[in-house]
Amino acid sequence: MKSSPGETMIRKREKIIRQSAYSEIPKGLSTEDYVWGFKIYFTKNKNSKHRCDVDNIPKLILDFFSKELVKRDKSKWKRAGLYKDDSLEYVKFIEVYGDLGEEDKVLVEVYRKKVKRK
Repeated sequence: MKSSPGETMIRKREKIIRQSAYSEIPKGLSTEDYVWGFKIYFTKNKNSKHRCDVDNIPKLILDFFSKELVKRDKSKWKRAGLYKDDSLEYVKFIEVYGDLGEEDKVLVEVYRKKVKRK
C-alpha cells in the first residue's frame, strides 16, 4: 500500500522530531514516575511549497512521544515513548516557537519532574 503525500510528510516530521529529542532522554528511565513538558523551536524554510500551521505542532509532538504511538509506528527510537497518553496527568506544558529561515530545523527540549502516582 502506497503512502499519501500527507502521511509521508508526517513520517518525515516524526523522524526529525523523535531523533532531535532522543539524546535528551536518559537510558533506563522509568517514565511512569514523571510528568513531562516540551519546548519546541523550529524554523521553516521560507521558500518551501508547504505551509506550516503552528497549531499542528503541539499535537504532533504530543503524539510522537506517546508510548502507544511509538509502539504502533515500530519506531527505532523506542525511548521516545515517554508517557502512556497525552493527558494532563502526564504532560504539563508544551511551548512552541517558530520562525521562517533558510532551512527546516527543529530543536526539542524535554523537561521532566518526578511525581508520586496514586
